[in-house]
Formats: sequence, C-alpha cells, structure tokens
Amino acid sequence: MFPCNLANVENRELKTEQEFVDFGFSTMENAHEYSIVANLIWENCELFRKTSCAMVTNAALACELYMKSIIALSSKEQARGHLLNELFEQINSEDIKKQIQSNLPYSQDDFLNSLNDISDAFRKVRYLNESTGMAIEAEFIIRFMNSLKKICTKLYEEQLNV
Repeated sequence: MFPCNLANVENRELKTEQEFVDFGFSTMENAHEYSIVANLIWENCELFRKTSCAMVTNAALACELYMKSIIALSSKEQARGHLLNELFEQINSEDIKKQIQSNLPYSQDDFLNSLNDISDAFRKVRYLNESTGMAIEAEFIIRFMNSLKKICTKLYEEQLNV
C-alpha cells in the first residue's frame, strides 16, 4: 500500500522554473497512469464493450493532465480548468498545437469539432446515470490522448537536456 493522505491536499503555487518542470513531470507521470488504463481498455474489444465509460474517463483525465503538463513545461504557466478545448487554447505555442494535431488524421475543422465534442467528457461520463444518453467519439479521444502523451514526453526530455 502506498501513502495517500487526501485530507491535506492543497493547491501549490508554482514560482520558479524548476517548480514548473517538477510539476510538469509529476503531472505527466499521473497522466501516464490514466493513459495506460485507457489504452488497455481500447485495445481489447471485449473489455471496451464492458468498460467504455472507464476508458473515456481515464482518457479524458489523461488529456487534461497532459495539457496541464505541456503548459507548465512550455510556457511556465499554471493551467486552470478542466474543459479540454479550453486547456488546448491555453497552450501558448502554435508550434506545439500543430505538432499535437499533426499526429492525428483529422482536418483542422474536424479536429476542432471533435475536440469541442469531447471537451467535457469527464463530467458527462461522471453524470451519465443522470442523463438520457451520451455519444463520445472514443477513437478521437484515444488518438488525442496519445498525441498529447508523445508531445508531453518530448517536451520533458527537452527540459532534461537544457
């Protein structure tokens, strides 16, 4: 068992460049955990049929954490919020945004439409039992998550080589 005391969790204020790098790395490591689960479910058709909500939840959370890590590592800012489209807009580097999109087989318009569609996926899945239904483009969220993972890992490796 690992220690986990949620009673004393506080938001930390990042000030120094090293604090942003450390935050970016720890956030990326958390995102990796969620992406592993999402990918395992996605790659197993039978498991996906039984646990698609868990796959979407883990993928959406991984996307959020990867983007928060990317923002911390690339612009030394702390991202706020949970909506995936808003976090994507908080990425200051157009080059990084293009790199993320270049890993995906979508036109610019299709990418933005799909991103808007999954933007609030975590909350929608969380409250699915209270709604009349939901449709999520599962393939897009997995592809987007894996693109973010690739770019985030690259940014962190660049930080190590500075």
